[in-house]
Amino acid sequence: MTSLDYRKFIREFEPVYKRYCLKQFRNVLTATEINRYILRKGNRLRPYLIQLTYHGSITSKKNNDNVLLSLQCSYELLHTYAKLSDDLVDFYIPQNRLTNKELSRRILLADICLLKANQGFFSLPSSSLQLLQKSWLEMQDRTWSGQYNEIFGQVKDLQSITHIAINKSALYTFSYPFSLGAQLGRDNNLSKKLFALGKKLGLAYQIQNDIRSFNNREVISEDLINYRLNIVTYTACQHNPLVKQAFSSQKKTSKKDLRVLGKLIASNENLEIVKNKAREIINSARRDIINLPIRPEVKGELVAHIHRIFYEFQSEK
Repeated sequence: MTSLDYRKFIREFEPVYKRYCLKQFRNVLTATEINRYILRKGNRLRPYLIQLTYHGSITSKKNNDNVLLSLQCSYELLHTYAKLSDDLVDFYIPQNRLTNKELSRRILLADICLLKANQGFFSLPSSSLQLLQKSWLEMQDRTWSGQYNEIFGQVKDLQSITHIAINKSALYTFSYPFSLGAQLGRDNNLSKKLFALGKKLGLAYQIQNDIRSFNNREVISEDLINYRLNIVTYTACQHNPLVKQAFSSQKKTSKKDLRVLGKLIASNENLEIVKNKAREIINSARRDIINLPIRPEVKGELVAHIHRIFYEFQSEK
């Protein structure tokens, strides 16, 4: 696949990814299970970013298209593992929403996805593994450690919250897809610049997701259910004594009370502070993109996609 246009990429990638998953899981899961649990709907952001940066190098020749596709599928499958694990930790276990049998199923499905993602990656040609292996393993180390620290670490101030958000989300969602694509394209200079850019975009992306979780009237935010501090909830604690008291006591309460607390966190004053922080980060990232040593057509698609991702902030200017 060579398409840089996002919508065209999705049309090309989806059937390829489906065939990949059916092949990977055919001896373990039924087709129904694969379609229900593995082939989850998603924006395929990470494979697309790998696509862009692989084709972004000005100097290198591209002769690894088959490797590129395997890398993209492995990364998306790794994301499925992450989503299955997150759902267990954030929703199903805290709210006792699954039977023991179904809980066991989801745990095992996540384990199988992790295994298959790593099997797919380590089946790449040895020449590609030499380029990518360090980043692939480092990405998992930092992501899973970040997720653990978010739940069990000492999260008390904005610095520690930001550090966890970068490790558990920003690097995994932007920095490493950016970097791996450029590394496969054999452009280490571009890879380093993109990795730094990914930290900014990933942090803004995490803030946006946290804001959305509190603006969703149908679902209570997982961070509220678990009294978990992120940039949104931390800011609310600093400006609203009731929110601060609730997060300090962490008492179990009714869904009705949680919704009231969620409305306090989602107040216009609180969210505007956080949105302004995200806008500053995005604007800084835009300036970095302008100076990237990257093919003009790739730079144009990257700018356009960043605009699509963060349209909520831009429409309010």
